[in-house]
Amino acid sequence: MESDQGRLFLVKVGLSVTLLIAIATAFAVFGLFNIFRNIFLPL
Repeated sequence: MESDQGRLFLVKVGLSVTLLIAIATAFAVFGLFNIFRNIFLPL
């Protein structure tokens, strides 16, 4: 029983970390897109 709870906890932590990484990646891509757009738009 204890090992199952530990596994569930690890799954929750893994999902949380994955979600945070996905959000951070999305923000980074969006930021880079805005920077490139600002650089190439006047050209």
